[in-house]
Amino acid sequence: MNDIQKGAIAELKAAIRAVENGISASVPIVSTLYDLILEKNGKMYRTEVKTLVRHRKGTCGWLQSSVCHEVSHCYKLVKRTYTYYYDGKVDLFLLYHRQEDVFFVIPADVLAKHKAVGIGKKSKYLKYKEAWNLIG
Repeated sequence: MNDIQKGAIAELKAAIRAVENGISASVPIVSTLYDLILEKNGKMYRTEVKTLVRHRKGTCGWLQSSVCHEVSHCYKLVKRTYTYYYDGKVDLFLLYHRQEDVFFVIPADVLAKHKAVGIGKKSKYLKYKEAWNLIG
């Protein structure tokens, strides 16, 4: 399975998980910087879905907070100029951990200007694990 297929599966799972948590999910019909529009209680969230990539034993990292989609592993980061998603174009990130089949529901302002996110046993992002209550 290639990265595009893995990403498509993560997006579908994110939409299903959102609906299971009482959140409406829509898919944009044109190419945008976000993958889903989530809505609850009249509030909409432009949502980007990313799959966590294991890069060290026991730790997952995510290195696609930029428009440079071809970068998929932390160790592949070389000289590139990045345009960050944040800057008001995305409201929410759903980071999918495939091995555990869980999502980290993280507001975009928490990840502002981050190129990488490390999620391990002591990560400050663990509080966002399946935090669907942040929506709405």
